[in-house]
Amino acid sequence: MPIPTTPPPVLDVQDVHFRQPERHELPNGVPVYAVGGAPDPILRLEAVFPAGRRMELPGEHGVGAAAARLMTEGAGAFSGDAINRMVEQAGATLKVRGGFDYITLHFHGLNRSLPDVLPVLRALIEDARYPDKAVANYVRNNRQKLRIREEKVDYLADIGMRESFFGTDHPYGYRMTDAAFAAITPEALRAHHKRCIATSKPFIVAAGQLDEKAMAFLTDAFGRTARGGLPEPKTPPSATPLDPDASAEARIVHIPKPGAVQAAIRFARPALPKNHPDYRRFFVLNTVFGGYFGSRLMSNIREDKGYTYGIYSGMTQFKDGGFWYISSEVGGPVCEDALHQVRLEMKRLREEPIPEDELERVRHYLTGSILGSVDGPFKTADTVRGILQGDLEMDHVQRLVDTIRTVTAVELQDMARRHLTEDDLLEYVVGHPPA
Repeated sequence: MPIPTTPPPVLDVQDVHFRQPERHELPNGVPVYAVGGAPDPILRLEAVFPAGRRMELPGEHGVGAAAARLMTEGAGAFSGDAINRMVEQAGATLKVRGGFDYITLHFHGLNRSLPDVLPVLRALIEDARYPDKAVANYVRNNRQKLRIREEKVDYLADIGMRESFFGTDHPYGYRMTDAAFAAITPEALRAHHKRCIATSKPFIVAAGQLDEKAMAFLTDAFGRTARGGLPEPKTPPSATPLDPDASAEARIVHIPKPGAVQAAIRFARPALPKNHPDYRRFFVLNTVFGGYFGSRLMSNIREDKGYTYGIYSGMTQFKDGGFWYISSEVGGPVCEDALHQVRLEMKRLREEPIPEDELERVRHYLTGSILGSVDGPFKTADTVRGILQGDLEMDHVQRLVDTIRTVTAVELQDMARRHLTEDDLLEYVVGHPPA
């Protein structure tokens, strides 16, 4: 068989063929965004509840994460073992994940087995029990894990950056402590569940073969109980992270860690909201800078200098704010030069247009990644969930592709001059002594 001597042609992506979901509404008003097209009779659903950190009562740190982790430990008449056994016998999977804004219930199963798991699912949503023993074990294990995490420079840098960025009492900024874990009680978890899961209105993203049986299952599981609107946070998070009047010196935090071999580097500044006019062009600029393996930061600090295994930049978006960040761990002796090189790369993007061949590589990388994100009903459903959590329109994906295809080096240089500056940049380093 002859060996090809020329690579296949690279084609421009014009249209991602994003399959927009069908919107349904259950009898109690819960919205369902349905993405069909699966070849087999399978249903995957994600029920997204407003129940993360953002919804915790004042002083109840860690309750949202604990409620998500322990939700399947017992519900109604079912023990945790019984829940696991019934789900497994039905050939299904059931997981609950917590976050800063949401708690998401993930279910994946065959359409024919949906009636078998319906009682369990309803009990979990309406009457999770949070047994005393399970809560005590969770508290004990996490207090032990915390001692280990607090020895790691990357963990300390991540929580220190958020704390400095948002504040120590902010839902997105507080750090978990031994005392905070010890204060978690079954009563607090049950109250959080009742307020934010059992009676609040989630949104549901369903994918697979959405036949009448699947829709009846969703109605029986989520549509029979009266549900209110999204509960408002008891203490609304501040929308203005970082003190705009703080001096440049106040935004530089270096925390020594005796015995640490590496230093954890973090930079952060307020992120552009996804509905900001500059967001899509900045998304491309961030990819050039540090958003993929071939980025400027990786080429300089990993490939040329050999200071790190990896360095990336990206955007973390919450319901009430977010930050653009740079993250890496480097050897202690080269920490200062790594910080200097990061600033040099930011300066280069402000002062020099991106060469067209480099911009073309990024275009192809991004459009290929986006094509992957809408490949089939399940990946499309993940994309739909992200759109809904970001309060975006369903044409967001196509508009992003259009920007990637048409943005120019001049426009990206303008983005760098406006948004890759050091005026409001937080520098947070753990593991390297201050200069």
